[in-house]
Order: sequence, then C-alpha cells, then structure tokens
Amino acid sequence: MNESNPDPSDPTLDSALLSHLAKSRCRDTRRAVSLNPNAPLEVLRALWLEYPECLLENPVLTLWEVTLPSDIPDLIGQPVLLELFNSLRGRNESLPEMLFNPRRLGLLASESLDEWNASVFKIFPIDSDPDIRKTFIQAVQPHPRCEFFFDKAPDEIWRALANDPCKEVVLKFAELIAKYELGENPMRPVFIESTLSLARRNNPKIQQTLARGVYLPPETVDLLIETGDARTRALLTGARLASLAAQLKLAGDSAKAVRLAMANAATQAGVLRAFRMDDDPAVLKAVLANKKTPNDVRCRIVREAAPEVQEVLCDAVNYLAIPFYFECKPHLTAKTRAGICQREGLHADIILDLVHDAEESVRMAVALELEAKARTHFPVLIDKILNDFLRDPSEKVRLAIIPLTVLTQEHAHKLLCDASENVRAAMAAHLLKKLGDFRREKSLASYEELYLEFASQLTAMAEDPSHKVRLALAAATETPPNAFWSLYEDRDHVGVVNAVHASLLPLGYYIDEGVKITHRKRPSRDLVKNLAQSENPFLRHIAAKSPHTTIRDLRRLSSDLNPYVAEAASHRLEVREYYHAVPTPAQLDPCPELAVA
Repeated sequence: MNESNPDPSDPTLDSALLSHLAKSRCRDTRRAVSLNPNAPLEVLRALWLEYPECLLENPVLTLWEVTLPSDIPDLIGQPVLLELFNSLRGRNESLPEMLFNPRRLGLLASESLDEWNASVFKIFPIDSDPDIRKTFIQAVQPHPRCEFFFDKAPDEIWRALANDPCKEVVLKFAELIAKYELGENPMRPVFIESTLSLARRNNPKIQQTLARGVYLPPETVDLLIETGDARTRALLTGARLASLAAQLKLAGDSAKAVRLAMANAATQAGVLRAFRMDDDPAVLKAVLANKKTPNDVRCRIVREAAPEVQEVLCDAVNYLAIPFYFECKPHLTAKTRAGICQREGLHADIILDLVHDAEESVRMAVALELEAKARTHFPVLIDKILNDFLRDPSEKVRLAIIPLTVLTQEHAHKLLCDASENVRAAMAAHLLKKLGDFRREKSLASYEELYLEFASQLTAMAEDPSHKVRLALAAATETPPNAFWSLYEDRDHVGVVNAVHASLLPLGYYIDEGVKITHRKRPSRDLVKNLAQSENPFLRHIAAKSPHTTIRDLRRLSSDLNPYVAEAASHRLEVREYYHAVPTPAQLDPCPELAVA
C-alpha cells in the first residue's frame, strides 16, 4: 500500500494513524489493525471484542507472556476474554492454558456475573465440558450474582441446567433454585418448569436440596410430597407457597418427623386443628408451643392429650397467657404447675394463684423461686407472697422461705413465734448463723443492728418448751449471753450439752454492756475478772476456762454452784499447779478464745 492508503498490519505505523484506521468501515481494515502490536491497548480491546480470535494472533500477546505474564488478564480485560471464550468454545475448540486455566476460568465467570454481562449465559452454562458447567453454576451461587441469573438468564439456560446430565451440576442448580425469592415481580414460568424437572429426577439429595427453597410453586410442592422421602417432606413444611391441601397432607403424614416439622412451621389455624389428640407427645408439644395455635386448640390439647405434653408450658419462651392459664388450670398436673413457677416474666396473677395452690409441691416450687422472682417483680408482690407463706399450712413451705434474702425482719419475728418447733428452731439457727457470718466478715455494724433487733426474742426462746429450739440456741456461738444463762440452768439439761462447750465470748456481751463493738479493743484482764464475778453462769464458765483468770478467782469458781463452772475452774487450777507457776507477762497475750474474729 502507498502513503495515501497505508497497510494497517504494518507494525511501524504510528499509533495515532492506527487509531484512525480502527474506525474504518472496512471489516478487513479493522481486523488487520486488531493484529497490529503497535495499536494502542484501548483500540485493541475494542477491536478484539469484534474479532476475539485475533487476540491470539497478535504478537503483543507473546511479548506480554515474556514481560508481564501475571498481568495478562488485566491487560486484555474481562469482556474480551469472555468473547474469546465464547468464540472458541462455540466452535468446540480447546482453550489456551495461559489464558484459561481452571482458576482463571472461575474468575472470568465470577467477574462477568458481577458486571451483569449477559454474554456469560451464551456458552458457559451449556458447554460440552461438565467441569466448565460446574465452574459456571458455582460462580452464580453468591448473592447478588444469583439475582442476576434469576432476572436475565434465558429460559433455555434454565431448562438446560435443570436437565443437565451431570448430577453435580443439577445439585448445584437445585441449591441455586432454593435461593429464589419472589420479590415484586411475578414468578417466572421457567422457574416453575425447572423446579418440576428437578423434582421428577427422583434423586433424594436433589429433592431435599430443592425442598429447602422458601418459595416453591404449589405444583412442585405437591409433586415432592408424592415422590419425596420423609426428609424431603419434612423440609417442605417451610415452603410459603404450599397450598392448604398440601399442608394438611403433611400434618397427617405417616412419618413423625414430618408432622413435627409441620407443627412447628404451621401458620394457618386449619392446619393446626388437623393434628390428632393421640398424636406423638413431641408433635403435640410443638403445636402447643406454636404462637399461631388458636386458644381453643391449646385448651383441647391440655384437656385431652397425654399429661407429658403440658411440660412445654414450663418453658418461658412458650405461650402462657392469663386467660389460657385459668381456663386450663383444672387440667394442669401438679408437676406442670410447679414447673410454671420457674418461668421468667410470669404474670403476678398467676404467681398469686400458685401461692394458694392445693398441692404442697407447687407452693414449695414458688417458695424456692421467690428469690429469682424478686429481681423481676415489685417488692409489694413479694411481701404479699411472704405474708401468705407465713400462714401456709405446710411446715415445709414455711421452712423454705427462711433462707431467702427477701425475708424482712418483720417476717423473721413472726417465724420465731411459729407454732412449729422445727420452724422456730430453723429461724433461730439462721439468725445466729448470720451473726456468725457478720463476725467472720468483720461486718460489726451489721452484727450490732441484727443483734439489737432479735436479742430479746432469742433470749426468751431459751425457755421455749421445745427441746429442739433450745438445742438450736445452744449449738450457736453468737447466742445472746442471757440466753446461755437460761440454757445453763436448763432443768432437762437439753440445751446445756452444746452450750457448755462454748469458748467464744459472743459479741452480744459488749452490746448488752453498752460498748460499741466497732471501737472495742481486745479483751483485758479486767474483762476476765468481770466475767468471773458475773451472775451469768455462762460468763463465769468462759472465765473459768480462760488462762487469764487469777488463782483467787479460779479457786472461788471451783466452788461455784453451777457444776459446769466448778468443773472448768478445777481443771484450770490443776493445769496451773502442774506447771507450778502462773503465766509470765510474756505469756499474757489476749487468749484466742476471747479475741474478736
């Protein structure tokens, strides 16, 4: 060619001239430019879309293989590669490895779908190579690529994939179908046709995968109910477009797993009414727990079904409205009513009704859960329940509320006057244990407050006619000293047995003497002398056992009218005489028996 008509395949031509020639109306000219390695890259990409096979003949590709092998896909561009792929595979030619290895092929399909390039549907899903078809269907799976497929894929592509000879491709297509969402547009006829084709394959794995779809056409659901296995039918219970007749079939299915799934998924009253009252308890539990179940069906289940079905009402996540509870209460077992007490957020009217239940086990369940209920209900309600329990005819119920932290001092006073000796003894032991805990924790202010509140009543209880009550006082270390006085003079010697072993001076002694225990120092010799001269035999007994007591006081105490005091003093004198000397000043540290813990 001359200068007025240059050869477009000449690699020495200027790039600007080649750009001009690329706009020629002559196909041969444009094709020749697409083979020229000196043409600008943008020009080549545009021409390769029209003549994709020219990419493989252009010498620039050989140059890129040597200089930029990893950048070749980016240099060529996804649209060009897709057109080249369609051109080669359309003629059933093999793909060059440098451009279309398995990894790059997968990326090409993914990128084309991301760009909503409809050319990806031309060859990829119907290629003769099953590996290429699998690569395509796997690339479609992620959202929103599946939306692009559902909207733009031609009908023939749907049909081809639904009837693909490769089971792996069909299974992947079934997974894709299961993601179909109805949206605002009407259901595509080809979607219905494809689901029916998949259902007719009678492959359990494919049918189960298809059955997981939320929007399955009614005719597909009917077909799967007839041909699918129990697992497939159980999965169909979640299909939103299933007809009422199909749901009723599933509710009456011979397989328990299918009926159970339907009981959990049903939303129509007609379906929930279809379950038999003699059905498996697990199925009826699901019906009872279903939020859509009508109230009359729930009541019928409670009345007619096996008692174990009621257990579901004990779970806080399940339905238990006030009208339903009071309507069904006569048919609820004691075990169920006791279990209902454990529910969180239980209505106050239900709690109060359970407080007055005829069964002791139910009232006990409320008492044991009262601590937890106090965290979610008003104090007025808790106080009312405690007052009701104070009058409860069951001794076990009254005993159950003693350890509760919600128990007030007023309630404790009443329990100390209870008609039952077991309740009085347990309440006294609980209070004295709390005093001991305060002493160990050095919570002396709390100790003094509790002691001042109950000391007089505990002292009076030392003369309680019940041996059990007196023993409870004698066994504690923080019993008021005046109560120990009465126990030491107990005619039946019941309370003395434990009391005489006491070696710890109760902090109540200081409170009785008007000494502020929060500022009290360690016991002194003067304190021991005062104990030895006390009218209280318990205090004299403490002094008789102390190594700080003088010889004179010990000799006097050895002749005490109280035999326990006299015995302790005589023993201490024998110890003194054995060592032939009184303790030295270095040994006169406060004895651990009298120290404040």
